[in-house]
Amino acid sequence: MNAWEKFKKNVEKSGLISAGDKILLAVSGGPDSVSLLHLFWRLKKNIPIELAVVHMDHGLRKSSKKELRFVENLSERFGVPSITQKLPVKKFSETNKISLETAGRNLRYDVLYETARKLRYNKIATGHTADDNAETVIMWMIRGTGTDGLGGIPASRKIRAGLEIIRPLLPITKEE
Repeated sequence: MNAWEKFKKNVEKSGLISAGDKILLAVSGGPDSVSLLHLFWRLKKNIPIELAVVHMDHGLRKSSKKELRFVENLSERFGVPSITQKLPVKKFSETNKISLETAGRNLRYDVLYETARKLRYNKIATGHTADDNAETVIMWMIRGTGTDGLGGIPASRKIRAGLEIIRPLLPITKEE
């Protein structure tokens, strides 16, 4: 079974996506999130959903402007509107005395939430795959998680004001 077939089967079986959903796609420009965009573009031909791409420039790599242009061009090619935002990750990290990774994640989710609220989208989709899930479980085990941590990344999670984060690529490996 290829990635499209696994994605479609997961969507049908899980109920993660329904007709009429307005879904923000978190697209970094990496292979997982680009696949997410492509799979949702295909899905939109079968299910009436509204899509938009959100890309965030963390300003930490020299290639970030090139990645931003790549995501904008790809979104345009697929006919999906894109929203971009520059994040002050380094400053936020230093001010709050947290790691760059934690700062980036916190700022990303804040931007995704605010964008969804402002545009009245009801779901945010991220490109987490089966590989990410396995890495997360191992990391949590090393840190000494309880039984809750052994479940890995949830396929869906309700956050603030009725908004839901969905991860429809969890059954798919990076290789697929």
